[in-house]
Amino acid sequence: MNFYKNILERTSVRDFDESKEISPEIMNQLINTIQLAPTSSNWFSSSAIVISDKKLLQKLSQTSKYMNHLSKAKMLVVFLADYNRMELAKKTYPEYKYKSNSSESFTVGIGDAFIQATMLQDIAIANGLGTCFLGLVRTIVDELIDILNIKGKAYPVIGLAVGYAKTTAPVKPKLNRVFMNEYNFEAIECQANKYSEELIEYYSKLNPNKPSYSYLEASIISASRYVMDTDKIENIWDLQLVEKNK
Repeated sequence: MNFYKNILERTSVRDFDESKEISPEIMNQLINTIQLAPTSSNWFSSSAIVISDKKLLQKLSQTSKYMNHLSKAKMLVVFLADYNRMELAKKTYPEYKYKSNSSESFTVGIGDAFIQATMLQDIAIANGLGTCFLGLVRTIVDELIDILNIKGKAYPVIGLAVGYAKTTAPVKPKLNRVFMNEYNFEAIECQANKYSEELIEYYSKLNPNKPSYSYLEASIISASRYVMDTDKIENIWDLQLVEKNK
């Protein structure tokens, strides 16, 4: 199976086969891929915590009602925006000035974490594994800090559950997010409405006994339900944004 075909067929997996183990060879590939992921300016502004211990996965699955599937996954990787190395550089060489609590530093850490996570997903599906991204790690920041011993200027950005799929859902249609040569703001609403039709049809077939929402309504419903630990994250980073004149 080639890489492009893997991408076309990729879907989030929440039903993992507990009976199938990840071989040491494949596990080594997964970990090496995380380690070798690109990083902005060679700063290494992210870190990854690989959890494969069954008891720890079970404990993490109980931190949120949306994380139950972790108990059957073979591994969870929590990716951190991690500026502890940059803070060490500032402390070691104080003659150089750098504002490490700006939106730029915040973006660099997040970007590095997502690059690592995406590369792990790619190598996982290339090896026949199923994956599920978990933005919900940002709703259980305190729990993860405690359980995973996270310290300093680092916080969870995204998680990725990995294992062999027991069952999979049909591939969900995707909204256009690609523009050629220039951004087209005027096309956003039209494309959103078109995608709504596709999404309603998809969910009507998948769950005929449940209501199907348009893309825009589904988006704002999910956004309103997830209470992210924004204040905690900003405090960890000591994030300071420029206040505009009113």
